[in-house]
Amino acid sequence: MKTQMKFQKIFMLVSLIVAALSIVLALVFVSGSLFEISRLYDASAKVEASYTYHTGNPFQGNFEEHTVIALGSEKIFKIVNNISDLLLTLGIIMVLCVVFNYVTATNKRRNYYITNYISIGVVIAFSVALAITIIALCANCQSVVLNTDYSAGIQGVYNYLYPNKEFSYTNIWSVYFGYAVAALLLAVAAGYALNLVWKIKLMQGEKALLRGGLVKEVA
Repeated sequence: MKTQMKFQKIFMLVSLIVAALSIVLALVFVSGSLFEISRLYDASAKVEASYTYHTGNPFQGNFEEHTVIALGSEKIFKIVNNISDLLLTLGIIMVLCVVFNYVTATNKRRNYYITNYISIGVVIAFSVALAITIIALCANCQSVVLNTDYSAGIQGVYNYLYPNKEFSYTNIWSVYFGYAVAALLLAVAAGYALNLVWKIKLMQGEKALLRGGLVKEVA
């Protein structure tokens, strides 16, 4: 029982760290190429401002062309920002689910009670749901980014606005970080389930020993 109790205390601290990582994911999701592309959302205004700043003359370009270019990055802008906002909310809820186990003292209970079973069930269910959600959101975002036609104009506007920077749409490290966080959340769910099974078996074993001792004492 001592080994199991030590494990549950360490594991629940680890699960809290993993839950916090889901918030970190939300905060850093709009990074790398996702940030570079999404900030071209208002491309026409940026082209005008950049041209006026560098030349001192009003922009005389084709605004219809730049409106089309802006629309090319609008979808990515909306997707990555919506994902970031959603993951922030879900990440906070995930942290609260783990904290619920600390409120019910699941991390240090020798014997589990109904509140401990409920708190463990909540974490398992939400961890799995959040992991699936992250995988789905990241896969959708990755598909949109990698299948966008950047040669249609987005790259040209980027090169115009940032001539000293190399344009890239493949630096989507935050998407892969999302997959890693999802895998850790599934591991957390599995860990809670295994810990619960371990605890139940130990509790059953203790009860059996107590019953055996009472029988001998009565005899």
